[in-house]
Amino acid sequence: MSRYRYPTFDRRKSRRNSPKKRRRKRMARRVIPIRGDGNCLFRSVSYCIYGTQEHHREIRLRVVDRIVEHWHWYKDFIIGDRSYGFHMYSATDYRRLMSTDGEYAGHVELHCVSELYPEYTFKIHRDSFPKTIDYGRGRHIKHLLFSGYVDAGHYSVLEYY
Repeated sequence: MSRYRYPTFDRRKSRRNSPKKRRRKRMARRVIPIRGDGNCLFRSVSYCIYGTQEHHREIRLRVVDRIVEHWHWYKDFIIGDRSYGFHMYSATDYRRLMSTDGEYAGHVELHCVSELYPEYTFKIHRDSFPKTIDYGRGRHIKHLLFSGYVDAGHYSVLEYY
């Protein structure tokens, strides 16, 4: 007879076989290919919201306008960031660079997207990384797959069914 009153369990097994993990394994996913022309973040968001990639330019311009309008909120995350490939010193510099088609967008722009579309939550998945980064708190959850490096990668859309 065991000296413990309650049965013990191995926490590693319980986490590995949690209902959430079992449910995720049952769900199949499909990667929606997104054109890799530098607009992939905006194309992915366009696909999630409108069902087509064609509204990427409109979304890009809305994001740029919001960041420039609220430059005092965003500037500390943009000025000095080397991933833009251009030294940003002002909102004018940002608008000039990011308004052009094909310019890479990252976390700042994704955060802004979540503010512009508050009814959506964007979950960012990484290749072979179990955790997600969530942007927004909306009731419609959309999944994006980020592959590549932090400042040079590609966004695709994940659909679970």
